[in-house]
Amino acid sequence: MRFFSKVFLVAGILLITALSCSKVNKADEFAKELENLMNNKDASTIDSYVALDALYHKVTDGLSAPAYYQDGFRQDLEQEFSLGKVITGANNGGKYKFLRMMNDTTAMYRLLSDEGVNYFELNFKPAGEKDFQITDFYGYVSSETFSSNLRRLYIINLANEDSTFTHPIIEAFPKLEYIAGLHAAKKLDAALRAIDSLPPSVQNDKIILAMRLNLAQMVSDSALNSAVEVYKKSYPNDHALQLKLIEIYFMKEQPEKAMTAIEALKTAIPEDPYLDVLKAQVLSQLKKYDEADKTIQAAIAKEDDIEEAYWTQSQIQMESGQYDKAVAVFGEILERFGNNPADLLENTGDTLFSAFRASPAYQQWLEQHPADKSALGGQSDSLERLMQEYEALMADSSAHNHEEGVHDNHKH
Repeated sequence: MRFFSKVFLVAGILLITALSCSKVNKADEFAKELENLMNNKDASTIDSYVALDALYHKVTDGLSAPAYYQDGFRQDLEQEFSLGKVITGANNGGKYKFLRMMNDTTAMYRLLSDEGVNYFELNFKPAGEKDFQITDFYGYVSSETFSSNLRRLYIINLANEDSTFTHPIIEAFPKLEYIAGLHAAKKLDAALRAIDSLPPSVQNDKIILAMRLNLAQMVSDSALNSAVEVYKKSYPNDHALQLKLIEIYFMKEQPEKAMTAIEALKTAIPEDPYLDVLKAQVLSQLKKYDEADKTIQAAIAKEDDIEEAYWTQSQIQMESGQYDKAVAVFGEILERFGNNPADLLENTGDTLFSAFRASPAYQQWLEQHPADKSALGGQSDSLERLMQEYEALMADSSAHNHEEGVHDNHKH
């Protein structure tokens, strides 16, 4: 009997494992199907997978509203509020990449576009013949789920419809308008103090936390550190904060802190080579060219169709004086992506990479691949952005002692 008990126990474990693997494989297949739909901008098919009931309850849970308002919102949810359009609309000249399943029902995606980098978590659930339905969508740049955005809209419109309806967000509106006025008047310290006077439930709203971060980074390092701690206390496991900090520390020209944020995000998203592209850029800023070159080569080996990686590689080599190698990478950029680096270099200021541009290696490239003086507008915004970033990052540090250390032309 003990023998048969052990056999049944082992068989049971194997069956559970097989069912679990089957479930994960199906989820993985669904996530990859969604990747294709997102890159093809097929909003209508994505919408056909949305679990409207689940989304509706997320938005309206705990909110009392007249029946006509509930019915009207449900109709708008079905006809007007398209999750598919939100997802595909974020893809501005870029590409989604499925990275991994975070768990059985959450898929992680990266979006590289002309706006920079963003990460998205798509939540779905098993559902009948379609296998899965999408229940929500979380973007790191906005730090908001689709449902929380709709819920705020639902609350604001409900307050307009029903004068007796009250909610902390509605009650805070006059103070929020006051804070916006202080920001516009560049009274940033006063704006931060005003945020501290908001009700705790409103202060913990992702929009307000992001507002606090943006204001604080323009005030002082200590104010920024305080804003970061407030964010962490409210959402200790939210990796979106690290993406925001990478952007902030790049703009403030604090490469060591940018590196810390990159490494923290790499811990959460270890499978994304693009984070190594950012790491290589920081290493180059720190003039650690050998390490930067090894890092960017490793990133390209893992994913060889990230155009910004090749531009980063060439610029590391330009900055470190390896001009022949930089020109060799130009050939990769031209062949793979159809962009002539000379088009961009010759349409920027004379001081950018002046030593490289005077070198025989570049002059030979320019002779063989003449620059199109009208081509700058045709280059992708991300490439132009990268060149602007490097122009700021590689310039003499004494020329960057701005009062706030912020460069509006930097995006990641």
